[in-house]
Amino acid sequence: MLLTLCLALASMTGAAEDSIAAWRFAYEYRCEKMKQESDLQYLDVTQKGVSAHYYSALQKEYERVGEMAKQTDNLALAISKITSAKRGETWEVFWNIPSTGNLTFATSAPSKILFTEDYQKPEWTLKDETREILGYVCKRAETDFRGRHWVAWFAEELPLPFGPWELGALPGLILEAHDGDSLHSFKLVGAENVKVEPFSINKKYLKTTRKEYNRLLRLSDADPIAYLSNYGGNDIKIFGIRDRNGKELKKNPSKWRIYLEKLEDDKDEKPGTDD
Repeated sequence: MLLTLCLALASMTGAAEDSIAAWRFAYEYRCEKMKQESDLQYLDVTQKGVSAHYYSALQKEYERVGEMAKQTDNLALAISKITSAKRGETWEVFWNIPSTGNLTFATSAPSKILFTEDYQKPEWTLKDETREILGYVCKRAETDFRGRHWVAWFAEELPLPFGPWELGALPGLILEAHDGDSLHSFKLVGAENVKVEPFSINKKYLKTTRKEYNRLLRLSDADPIAYLSNYGGNDIKIFGIRDRNGKELKKNPSKWRIYLEKLEDDKDEKPGTDD
């Protein structure tokens, strides 16, 4: 088997006082209709298997390269490093199952915002179907969650109630998942024991709600320039965002992204396709 969990993690020694032992599961995320390159995403789970952090490894590396580039006096070298680094999804998810049972969603796009809420568990229907993935016998489960129908394959041999993005609450780790239209897919590609810093959230993030995040995300896609001109560095203005002609922008984008969470008015169309 590719994954060897057992009790090996519990015996890890030599970790710094400010680090914690964790399992790291690596997923390949693809958004097929957007034809984007795959994103490498990590799910870090604490040793007791009760808290987790899900994020894009590519985006974290991109941000690290960006910080290093700021510290060099060689502008050409800095630009070269930044332009050559791959970018990933800007959002990340923090699970805190035992103490508060909540989920925190943080993102740097369209703004540095986050929201924390009670975890809305997907209502899974287990199917009488199995398949082997990475040496594990996995069971099939389906659910309607965040506007899409999802199919997931989970391994009871890995008794962790987590998975990619916000998919979880199954009696085993989710190894693969895709939506009913095959627009989004997650596939486990590896795992290892690691030492990580305690899960924490950047204090510079502004608190909002899921509803407001989805509104801002779609408004920023409708007219990025108008969005930036209406967004101040210290707070998110409550009044309507306006376009470049001063007209309040209320409609969703006419050119669509394929969002993970599909709202009622969203359309799954190829980028660049007008209404």
